[in-house]
Amino acid sequence: MQQEDTAMKKVIILAALAAMALTACQQEIAIEENQPAGTVVFTATTESAPATKTALSYNDPNYDVVWSSGDKITIVDGAGTPNVGVYSTTSTTTHADFTFSSGAEATTPNYKAWYPSDIYNSGTPTLPATQTYTAGNISGSPMYAESSTNSLAFKNICGIIRLNISTTQSGKKVRAIILSATQGMSGAISNYATLVSDGYVATVTGTAGVALNCGASGVAISSTATPFYIAVPQNDFTSLKITVVATDGTFQTRTANTTISVARSQITDISLSFDSMAAISNLVHYWQFNGNTNDAIPSGAINAVNNGATLTTDRFGNADRAYYFSGTNQMSISNAGSYNNSTSFTFNVWVCTTQEPYSTGRNLIRTDEGNGSNGWFVRFVSGGRIEIWECGYDANSTKSYNDGKWHMITYVRDVTGLKGTLYVDGIEECSYSMSSGVANVENSKTHYLGSYGGGEFYEGKMDAVFLYNKALTADEIAALYTL
Repeated sequence: MQQEDTAMKKVIILAALAAMALTACQQEIAIEENQPAGTVVFTATTESAPATKTALSYNDPNYDVVWSSGDKITIVDGAGTPNVGVYSTTSTTTHADFTFSSGAEATTPNYKAWYPSDIYNSGTPTLPATQTYTAGNISGSPMYAESSTNSLAFKNICGIIRLNISTTQSGKKVRAIILSATQGMSGAISNYATLVSDGYVATVTGTAGVALNCGASGVAISSTATPFYIAVPQNDFTSLKITVVATDGTFQTRTANTTISVARSQITDISLSFDSMAAISNLVHYWQFNGNTNDAIPSGAINAVNNGATLTTDRFGNADRAYYFSGTNQMSISNAGSYNNSTSFTFNVWVCTTQEPYSTGRNLIRTDEGNGSNGWFVRFVSGGRIEIWECGYDANSTKSYNDGKWHMITYVRDVTGLKGTLYVDGIEECSYSMSSGVANVENSKTHYLGSYGGGEFYEGKMDAVFLYNKALTADEIAALYTL
């Protein structure tokens, strides 16, 4: 890892640490069917050796694989119009009985089942982009099963990366860990159904990474390594990046200088020390919207002037911590720009809307007063797509974001790289090239939130408006998104 004190430990087979009277990797635990009169009860087992599951119980010198009370699976039956039901268990054993919970009961073989239940994703099985931290354990490692009876022998879709993280910095608590590589770690699962065959290797479409959410209070780390478990599909990962984000807003990224191999049903150990976590620099303005429109940066603070937007709940459900723009409101910020035609900058905002913009768009921020002069803007355009623009250069997202969900919108103007880039939820969405040279963006212009200063009004919620006088990196934007 960046030629530092990286210890890439040998892959450890999870459930075969000692001599066990178990042979083939795909061996299943034989369970007698349990099918009382009336509702079908599905009995679920997991792989015998090696194995990973939602809960691992260390029974020296082995790992026992157990279900957790509250686990849910999705079962799809073989009816002409398939029934899709969610089933749950109260068991905490190596096998578990699952009873019907919601949806439509599965009654017709053959059965296909997914764990956790939400990876079924309405028929497009998907590895989630965010996993939840569990102390000393793995949370919801994905599995799949097929059966002509109500006995389901689940097999693992993923392997596990166990990050053993330490730091010499005092008082650090991990808020999130972000993994990315040249190969995908989350997204739609390819060829999941062949998992019933030995030797199956699942893949995902695209190159999206994965994040481990450690909660707002974080997980304390120290000079003694703390383990963090993350499920990823089997692959040889190149250019693996690991970003640790602390609860105080500091972060650090380490990049592997060798290929990291992860095998299905196995653990790959990576031990790293994160000793140089630092805050994202060059924040010049920050309108928090915590009950008012004041700039939270004391040096050179410029408060926004509100014209009709009303306080509302933010993305965490906190009252009066965001603003709602009704489609006739705006805010004005005088002289907020500390940039010109030779300066990079980054604009970042959280928004939530269901508006369907008319053809000329709905502005989140605009500085050209609506006349196409030397300014820039970020706005919604038709279909709920997002456009970034500066002095004739522009790019539009291909996806729609007027879905009533909170999204983090980031616009980076990079004069060194002659490029403008749009990120949504920490992921690069689209970009333009300054093919004719750097545009002459003037500073000293009024910035309008929610309009251009008299039209193209935005309708929806807005929160946490940031302005940096540099081009944030992809790692910095990903870290900002986790906070």
